[in-house]
Amino acid sequence: MLPPTALDALQWPMLIEMFGVTRAEAEIAIALFEGEELEDIAQRRQVSLETVRGQVKSLLRKFGVHNQRRLASMLSSVALTLPGSAASPIW
Repeated sequence: MLPPTALDALQWPMLIEMFGVTRAEAEIAIALFEGEELEDIAQRRQVSLETVRGQVKSLLRKFGVHNQRRLASMLSSVALTLPGSAASPIW
C-alpha cells in the first residue's frame, strides 16, 4: 500500500496533462486507484453505471492497459515518482 502522501500527490490535472484523458476520466482513474467500486463512482458522480464503464474502457485504451489492475499499477508507479511522495519506487 502506498503512503498517504503518495496518494495525495496523484491529482487529476496531472493525469490530464500526462495521458490526455478528460477530467471525468482522470477523476474516475483516481477513484479506482483509491479502491472505489464502479457502482459507487456512478452514484457519487450521478451518472449511470454504463457511463462509468464506458469511461473506464476509454481510460484503459488511453493508458494502454487491458484491465483495471494494470491501470492501478501504472498509477501507483506514477504516484511514487511525484514530488511530495514520501515513498520511492521499489524497482
